[in-house]
This record gives sequence, structure tokens and C-alpha cells, in this order.
Amino acid sequence: MATRALRTIRTCLPIVFSNGSLFECSRARVLLAKCLVAASSKEESGSQSRVSTFKAVDHLKKALEGFLKLRAHHRAKDVLYLMARLYHLLGAVQERNQVSAELKRMEESYPTNSACQLAIML
Repeated sequence: MATRALRTIRTCLPIVFSNGSLFECSRARVLLAKCLVAASSKEESGSQSRVSTFKAVDHLKKALEGFLKLRAHHRAKDVLYLMARLYHLLGAVQERNQVSAELKRMEESYPTNSACQLAIML
């Protein structure tokens, strides 16, 4: 199923990149990264899986740049969280810690207002 999703997103990407807005292109990159990770978990070779995961991280970095340009901080925080999880999966502790620190700084600057936080404030 994941390989079919990856194949489908790869056929649609040129259309999105040529006609879509920066927001849509960034969302497509996040989707591509998720599909790459899902498909790599099905692969047998460990080295091939690591290569796919690093490709996913590269796509997430590009998506993060787009979201930051648009000041879509909530989406940028989601991307940072996913990047930290992937770095942890790869065993890249220093990169994971850097991304986590960036996520923490962004959360402090642009807090997410969830229902729990609003209830605490009442």
C-alpha cells in the first residue's frame, strides 16, 4: 500500500510543483516524505531504508523552508517534530537535538493553543 501511495505521489508532484502555491508544494513535500518513510519500512535492506529516510529528511527541510517563508508556524512545528523523530530513528543524536531545540524555540515564540491549555488558563 505504501509503495502504491509513493508511486501516486511521484506522478502528481510535477503538477503540484508547477501549478501549486508555495503552501501546497510544501504540503506535497511533507506527504512525499511520509510516503518515503512508510515505503522504506517495507524494504528488506537496512541501508536502502536509511537512504530513503535521509531523502525524506531532505524533503522535510525544503518543506520547512516553505512553511517558514509563509509564516505557517503550526505546519513548521509539525515538520520539525517529524524531522526529530526521523533523526532519532537514524541514530543522528546531534541533529535530533538541534531540531528539537529549534522546535522548542518555535513553540515558545508561537505557542499552540490547544483545548487543554485553554482549560488550564480558566
